[in-house]
Amino acid sequence: EIRGIAKKITTGEIKDPGQFKYTDLIKLEPLPTEQVDQLTAQANSFISAIVSGSKTEVSAAAGAAAVQTAERIVEAMGLLK
Repeated sequence: EIRGIAKKITTGEIKDPGQFKYTDLIKLEPLPTEQVDQLTAQANSFISAIVSGSKTEVSAAAGAAAVQTAERIVEAMGLLK
């Protein structure tokens, strides 16, 4: 459909492309998601990796970086005493 719109713009059938409703070209569909407590899911994943001997989903370095980032955010918000 976008090619048809492009052709109409090129041929002058659509005079002002800025007035075209491009949102009409987008089909929105609900994305089913499961409500999960992220901290619990993270802890369960970590425990599962330890018990099974498999790799963790997030490396220790990435986890440490995430904690440091969270601490900087909290500090910048003035929430640390």
